[in-house]
Amino acid sequence: MLLGSHRRGLAAPAPRAVAPTAPPPMAETPPKVWNRLALAALLFMCFAVSHLIATHMKSMITVAPVSVQADLKNRETKSTWDTHIPRVNISAALAARLEEIRAERAAPGYRGRYPGEEAWWGGLRRREKVLVLSPVRRTNARRQKRFVKLLLSLDWDRRDLSVATLVSPDSVAVCEAADAALRDAKPPFASVTTYLEPAGLAGLNTGDQESGARHKLEHQLARRSAIARARNHLAVAAVGASDAEWVLWLDNDLLFYGADLLLQLRASDVDVVVPTCYCSGGDACGSGVYDRNSWAETPASAAKLRELDAAGRGDALVVHGYGAATATAPGGEAIVSMDGRRRFLDDLRTDALAPLVPLGGVGATCILLRADLVREGLSFPSFALNHAIESEGIAQMALKMGARVYGRTDVAIKHA
Repeated sequence: MLLGSHRRGLAAPAPRAVAPTAPPPMAETPPKVWNRLALAALLFMCFAVSHLIATHMKSMITVAPVSVQADLKNRETKSTWDTHIPRVNISAALAARLEEIRAERAAPGYRGRYPGEEAWWGGLRRREKVLVLSPVRRTNARRQKRFVKLLLSLDWDRRDLSVATLVSPDSVAVCEAADAALRDAKPPFASVTTYLEPAGLAGLNTGDQESGARHKLEHQLARRSAIARARNHLAVAAVGASDAEWVLWLDNDLLFYGADLLLQLRASDVDVVVPTCYCSGGDACGSGVYDRNSWAETPASAAKLRELDAAGRGDALVVHGYGAATATAPGGEAIVSMDGRRRFLDDLRTDALAPLVPLGGVGATCILLRADLVREGLSFPSFALNHAIESEGIAQMALKMGARVYGRTDVAIKHA
């Protein structure tokens, strides 16, 4: 209309008489349309941002890694055992940390464990002192030679690695060569100390050892109580004379562990951690998990413990590996076998939090723990504590002290 009026005005004899016209309606339409589109876009963006915030908050509340959310939900519909253990967002961080360590070791400039003063600290941010503790009793030269070989293979700067052993009188002569090999190691260890087992700790086993009497159910309280006292004797003597930040308990009859054992356990970044210990495969143990003292409580096992307490048997010792048998110790204490109720490290391999899983008991074949816990009173109970003794008991005590006790399902060692 504007263009038509303008042309008609050019043909008229008196153009001044043409009255001005108002802007056409079509000039107002585009701004209204764009305003509506902008409003719709703003609403969509608000909805998208709100959805992202809600998703993030949900992941923070559930704390389990996002990759296991579906699996965790499915498992909760099948079992309720996992509601009795704390959930922590550590698996993703652990995997990332281990990947960083592997990448550093694979880097072209990596020169090994001892490249001068600027040594590689196993991927850790700083140097950390570790004290290796091992009780040695009724050993032989072959076993001690293997013990030394495995210690020498550990991927840790030996300037920060100390070794202390508690040796029984019947093993002193056999251990002399092993002690000499440790002390003469190049590069040297920070320290190598040997403690002689006192006469009062001589009865680590009960009955005729050759006949297997020491493995009978009724002897487990006395046997493991004596082992606990020996471990505590070594810990008090060695940790008290050390400024180590970590204590690594290692049995002297292990057949194999990787050079990165200490590094892997330390990378778990918890207070107490154990690997999965397997059998050698060539004896009665077979090829399954050797150390059945590393376990997680279940509703069934917790119910059994409550039954014992309700029956006035709060001091009963609970063990595994004897079916559903019960026995009475020479001192009158009850010993109860509770097979099939708890979950062991091999059972926890498919857990949503694997490879780092919370435990209620740990085995003593290999334990890494913070040395300050020992200085604060952590020890191996020589009596039934929460129905647990020795290494299982130290896990219960550590939990009471507020420590984090975990097992690694992806770190394997092998026992003789």
